[in-house]
Amino acid sequence: KSMWWRFRPYGTGGSTSASLSAQVVTPAVLSVSGSGAWGNVPLGMPTTRTFVVSNTGGQASGNLAVAITGVQASEFVRQTGVAGDCVPGTPLAAGMSCNVRVQFVASVRGSRTASLGVSATPGGVQTVALSATAQQAATLTSTPNPLAFGGVEVNSLSAMLPWTITNTGDIPAHFKVDLWPEPN
Repeated sequence: KSMWWRFRPYGTGGSTSASLSAQVVTPAVLSVSGSGAWGNVPLGMPTTRTFVVSNTGGQASGNLAVAITGVQASEFVRQTGVAGDCVPGTPLAAGMSCNVRVQFVASVRGSRTASLGVSATPGGVQTVALSATAQQAATLTSTPNPLAFGGVEVNSLSAMLPWTITNTGDIPAHFKVDLWPEPN
Protein backbone atom coordinates (compact mmCIF):
# COMPACT_ATOMS: atom_id res chain seq x y z
CA LYS A 1 0.00 0.00 0.00
CA SER A 2 1.15 3.55 -0.58
CA MET A 3 0.38 6.73 1.30
CA TRP A 4 0.99 10.36 0.49
CA TRP A 5 2.05 12.72 3.18
CA ARG A 6 2.16 16.48 2.74
CA PHE A 7 3.86 18.72 5.23
CA ARG A 8 4.34 22.44 5.43
CA PRO A 9 7.48 23.71 7.11
CA TYR A 10 7.30 26.88 9.22
CA GLY A 11 9.34 29.74 8.15
CA THR A 12 10.03 30.78 4.58
CA GLY A 13 7.06 29.04 3.01
CA GLY A 14 6.71 26.47 0.25
CA SER A 15 5.56 22.86 0.30
CA THR A 16 6.90 19.45 -0.60
CA SER A 17 5.57 15.86 -0.92
CA ALA A 18 7.02 12.49 0.09
CA SER A 19 5.93 8.95 -0.79
CA LEU A 20 5.89 6.33 1.97
CA SER A 21 5.45 2.58 1.49
CA ALA A 22 4.19 0.05 4.01
CA GLN A 23 4.10 -3.71 3.87
CA VAL A 24 1.21 -5.42 5.63
CA VAL A 25 2.45 -8.50 7.50
CA THR A 26 -0.09 -11.00 8.75
CA PRO A 27 0.55 -12.19 12.31
CA ALA A 28 1.65 -15.71 13.15
CA VAL A 29 -1.23 -18.20 12.85
CA LEU A 30 -0.78 -21.80 14.02
CA SER A 31 -2.72 -24.69 12.50
CA VAL A 32 -2.59 -28.42 13.29
CA SER A 33 -3.41 -31.16 10.79
CA GLY A 34 -3.78 -34.89 11.38
CA SER A 35 -6.47 -37.17 12.76
CA GLY A 36 -6.65 -37.77 16.49
CA ALA A 37 -8.89 -40.83 16.04
CA TRP A 38 -6.91 -44.04 16.47
CA GLY A 39 -9.97 -46.30 16.20
CA ASN A 40 -9.65 -49.83 17.63
CA VAL A 41 -6.21 -50.66 19.04
CA PRO A 42 -5.13 -53.92 20.73
CA LEU A 43 -4.60 -53.47 24.46
CA GLY A 44 -0.95 -52.73 25.26
CA MET A 45 0.11 -52.27 21.60
CA PRO A 46 1.92 -48.94 20.98
CA THR A 47 0.53 -47.02 17.99
CA THR A 48 1.85 -43.60 16.92
CA ARG A 49 0.21 -40.76 14.97
CA THR A 50 1.93 -37.65 13.59
CA PHE A 51 0.36 -34.19 13.71
CA VAL A 52 1.76 -31.37 11.56
CA VAL A 53 1.91 -27.93 13.19
CA SER A 54 2.16 -25.10 10.62
CA ASN A 55 2.62 -21.35 10.92
CA THR A 56 0.48 -19.97 8.09
CA GLY A 57 1.09 -16.35 9.12
CA GLY A 58 3.63 -13.85 7.84
CA GLN A 59 5.79 -13.63 10.96
CA ALA A 60 7.40 -16.03 13.41
CA SER A 61 5.26 -17.39 16.21
CA GLY A 62 6.08 -16.95 19.85
CA ASN A 63 7.64 -19.86 21.73
CA LEU A 64 5.71 -23.09 21.15
CA ALA A 65 4.00 -24.94 23.99
CA VAL A 66 2.78 -28.52 23.48
CA ALA A 67 0.63 -30.37 26.02
CA ILE A 68 -1.52 -33.50 26.23
CA THR A 69 -4.32 -33.11 28.77
CA GLY A 70 -7.36 -34.98 30.01
CA VAL A 71 -8.26 -37.80 32.37
CA GLN A 72 -6.56 -40.46 30.21
CA ALA A 73 -3.69 -38.25 29.01
CA SER A 74 -1.13 -40.70 30.45
CA GLU A 75 -2.08 -43.19 27.72
CA PHE A 76 -1.29 -40.65 24.96
CA VAL A 77 2.43 -39.87 25.19
CA ARG A 78 4.33 -37.28 23.15
CA GLN A 79 7.36 -38.74 21.35
CA THR A 80 10.46 -36.58 20.75
CA GLY A 81 13.97 -36.75 19.39
CA VAL A 82 13.38 -37.10 15.64
CA ALA A 83 14.42 -34.44 13.13
CA GLY A 84 11.41 -32.29 12.27
CA ASP A 85 9.77 -32.63 15.70
CA CYS A 86 8.42 -29.41 17.22
CA VAL A 87 10.68 -28.10 19.97
CA PRO A 88 8.70 -26.51 22.81
CA GLY A 89 10.12 -23.18 23.94
CA THR A 90 11.23 -22.15 20.44
CA PRO A 91 9.33 -20.09 17.84
CA LEU A 92 8.09 -21.45 14.52
CA ALA A 93 9.15 -19.30 11.54
CA ALA A 94 6.57 -17.96 9.09
CA GLY A 95 5.56 -20.55 6.50
CA MET A 96 7.31 -23.38 8.37
CA SER A 97 5.99 -26.54 10.01
CA CYS A 98 7.08 -29.16 12.52
CA ASN A 99 5.73 -32.48 13.80
CA VAL A 100 4.16 -33.58 17.05
CA ARG A 101 4.19 -37.38 17.37
CA VAL A 102 1.79 -38.96 19.86
CA GLN A 103 1.91 -42.62 20.88
CA PHE A 104 -1.15 -44.38 22.30
CA VAL A 105 -0.70 -47.35 24.64
CA ALA A 106 -3.67 -48.42 26.73
CA SER A 107 -3.47 -50.46 29.89
CA VAL A 108 -7.24 -50.72 30.32
CA ARG A 109 -9.95 -51.89 27.92
CA GLY A 110 -12.44 -49.40 26.53
CA SER A 111 -12.75 -45.92 25.11
CA ARG A 112 -9.85 -43.58 25.91
CA THR A 113 -9.72 -39.81 25.28
CA ALA A 114 -7.43 -36.82 25.76
CA SER A 115 -6.59 -33.52 24.03
CA LEU A 116 -3.46 -32.33 22.24
CA GLY A 117 -2.87 -28.59 22.61
CA VAL A 118 -0.34 -26.49 20.69
CA SER A 119 -0.02 -22.78 21.44
CA ALA A 120 2.18 -19.73 20.98
CA THR A 121 1.83 -15.99 21.54
CA PRO A 122 1.63 -14.76 18.85
CA GLY A 123 0.23 -17.75 16.96
CA GLY A 124 -2.85 -18.75 18.88
CA VAL A 125 -4.09 -21.99 20.41
CA GLN A 126 -5.01 -25.15 18.52
CA THR A 127 -6.44 -28.32 20.06
CA VAL A 128 -7.03 -31.77 18.62
CA ALA A 129 -9.30 -34.33 20.28
CA LEU A 130 -7.49 -37.65 20.79
CA SER A 131 -9.50 -40.88 21.00
CA ALA A 132 -8.96 -44.62 20.80
CA THR A 133 -10.72 -47.81 21.83
CA ALA A 134 -8.45 -50.29 23.57
CA GLN A 135 -9.47 -53.86 22.80
CA GLN A 136 -8.53 -57.13 24.44
CA ALA A 137 -6.73 -59.50 22.06
CA ALA A 138 -8.55 -62.65 21.01
CA THR A 139 -8.69 -65.06 23.95
CA LEU A 140 -9.97 -68.54 23.13
CA THR A 141 -11.46 -71.00 25.59
CA SER A 142 -12.92 -74.43 24.86
CA THR A 143 -15.75 -76.31 26.54
CA PRO A 144 -15.54 -79.03 27.64
CA ASN A 145 -11.88 -78.97 28.44
CA PRO A 146 -10.53 -81.55 28.15
CA LEU A 147 -12.68 -83.19 25.47
CA ALA A 148 -12.99 -86.75 26.80
CA PHE A 149 -13.74 -89.44 24.23
CA GLY A 150 -13.33 -92.31 26.70
CA GLY A 151 -12.14 -95.70 25.47
CA VAL A 152 -12.21 -96.04 21.67
CA GLU A 153 -11.18 -99.22 19.88
CA VAL A 154 -8.48 -99.03 17.21
CA ASN A 155 -9.88 -98.46 13.70
CA SER A 156 -13.31 -97.47 15.00
CA LEU A 157 -15.06 -94.11 15.41
CA SER A 158 -15.84 -92.52 18.73
CA ALA A 159 -19.18 -91.04 19.54
CA MET A 160 -19.66 -87.44 18.34
CA LEU A 161 -19.08 -84.97 21.13
CA PRO A 162 -19.98 -81.26 21.20
CA TRP A 163 -17.03 -78.90 21.49
CA THR A 164 -17.47 -75.14 21.83
CA ILE A 165 -14.70 -72.61 21.25
CA THR A 166 -15.43 -69.12 22.63
CA ASN A 167 -13.55 -65.89 22.02
CA THR A 168 -13.75 -63.74 25.17
CA GLY A 169 -11.59 -60.99 23.63
CA ASP A 170 -12.70 -57.99 21.57
CA ILE A 171 -10.70 -58.76 18.44
CA PRO A 172 -11.92 -61.51 16.09
CA ALA A 173 -9.91 -64.73 16.07
CA HIS A 174 -9.07 -66.53 12.86
CA PHE A 175 -8.09 -70.16 13.08
CA LYS A 176 -8.30 -73.34 11.07
CA VAL A 177 -9.55 -76.68 12.30
CA ASP A 178 -8.15 -79.67 10.44
CA LEU A 179 -10.46 -82.66 10.27
CA TRP A 180 -8.96 -85.98 9.37
CA PRO A 181 -10.82 -88.26 7.01
CA GLU A 182 -12.50 -91.36 8.37
CA PRO A 183 -10.31 -94.47 8.21
CA ASN A 184 -11.16 -97.03 5.51
